[in-house]
Amino acid sequence: MNMKKYHSIEEMMAVPKKKVGSGMEHDVYPSYRNPDSVYKTPKGKTPKIRMAWVNLFQEHPDIFPKVLEVKDNYVTLEKLDTNKAMNEYLTLDSILKEDDELHDSDFAYTFFIIYKNHEQDRLDAIDEHFKNMGQNVYNIYRKWRDLILKFLNIMPHDYYSDLHLGQFGYSKDGTLKILDF
Repeated sequence: MNMKKYHSIEEMMAVPKKKVGSGMEHDVYPSYRNPDSVYKTPKGKTPKIRMAWVNLFQEHPDIFPKVLEVKDNYVTLEKLDTNKAMNEYLTLDSILKEDDELHDSDFAYTFFIIYKNHEQDRLDAIDEHFKNMGQNVYNIYRKWRDLILKFLNIMPHDYYSDLHLGQFGYSKDGTLKILDF
């Protein structure tokens, strides 16, 4: 049997798939057809995909996973590598925790507070803190900082950040992206 046809048939079969992630409104499942993509499905009583987040993902593929397909009850997204992102996040969070005056409860949340309160002096102090850790650490930090601030700039001003560990990943081309918010 042609392997492409086999994978298409396998994809359509009503077999349980191992969940690879979930959020408040969605579950995420692997694609058997394309190992570089995942399906994001509504959970519970939400029968259809809410298009607001899909539109935001489509408008900003530099911040979010690429949207490959949209259906009423699922969206196919590019799969991101979350392991590397989690390791970096934990490292950056532990470095930031070294200074109680700079750190809030979490690495990403710290930038949300800075952004909302327009605390440029605090942001400058955090930049300096990471510069003192060496060029490699500083470069990783700047990639994360820039992504989070770019994300906050496109969100409505009444948005409450729920960015945290596990909501980031790397695309195949090495771009850091946000999985969910």
